[in-house]
Amino acid sequence: MLANLVKQFPTNFGVLTETSDFYWRLGFENEAVAVLQNSVPKSRGAYRTALARKLSERLVQTNQLNSAEQILAKLHDENPADADIFHELANVCVRTNNADLMRKAFAETVKALRESDVKDRRELDDQIADLRVAMITAFTRTKDYCSAVEQHIEIINREPENEELTENAVRYVRRYGGADVLLDYYLKLSAEAFKNYRWNVVLARIYEANGDFENAVRNYRTAIVNQP
Repeated sequence: MLANLVKQFPTNFGVLTETSDFYWRLGFENEAVAVLQNSVPKSRGAYRTALARKLSERLVQTNQLNSAEQILAKLHDENPADADIFHELANVCVRTNNADLMRKAFAETVKALRESDVKDRRELDDQIADLRVAMITAFTRTKDYCSAVEQHIEIINREPENEELTENAVRYVRRYGGADVLLDYYLKLSAEAFKNYRWNVVLARIYEANGDFENAVRNYRTAIVNQP
């Protein structure tokens, strides 16, 4: 009956997805995947995207991670601003340990979101910040600690007055390394924007957390001079 339904309605989205789900519940995993694989090339627009995402989910469940990664990477290339697709791709990249693809896709997603026509820019900034927080965990799981530290830096730069964000970054580099990346970045930034006291305060907090009180005091004094 299921096979006849697919044969009779080869381009009906509801028939295809329900048939695949029936096959899956009955334990015919290969048949469930096959229905979706055959339907994707025939579909268009939003239906194609939905079927491809459902196919990638089934491939992940059957541990066909490389195939799922290829499908999601193609969907991401077509619509890099779709955060949901990116999250699905990132989750697969973590399991395949493909840090390079995840880093590239993340940069493309951030760029696409920033160039989008979203009117509420604050909401957009919050969305990107949430993405960065999630990526710290993802990069850590792939042992790409440098990229994780870079996300900490971007998060701090958005709210330099938030002490907790700096403390989170310091705790991270203590555990996974990358303190030099953190220090070098803010040393350079404080030198280039020497009248902006915020970066000296961030530097002071980093030094203080590392027990380097001499440099912490020196940066606090510089910050006071710039912002009495």
